[in-house]
Amino acid sequence: MAYRPLGVTQTVTVSGTTAATSTALNAQCRVVQLVSTENCYVLPGSGTPTATAVNGMFILKDWPHYINVSGGEKIAAIQVSAGGTLYVSELTQ
Repeated sequence: MAYRPLGVTQTVTVSGTTAATSTALNAQCRVVQLVSTENCYVLPGSGTPTATAVNGMFILKDWPHYINVSGGEKIAAIQVSAGGTLYVSELTQ
């Protein structure tokens, strides 16, 4: 399936403490592309989501991952073993 970029890419500093995107996803956003410079766990959610190794989805570094989201959510991330940067690109259909 092809997606159209909404022109917004946010970054999350991935460390040993969960952190989330600073701004909620655009109301039109239905999918995000996630690319991280290090392995991490991510969790979308409303409010302030908290990613952990138990509830998060594993993201392999340097590989794009696509997940369905709802507008208004944020994306949280936490490192597996090393800190890095998570790039969150907003997409629509």
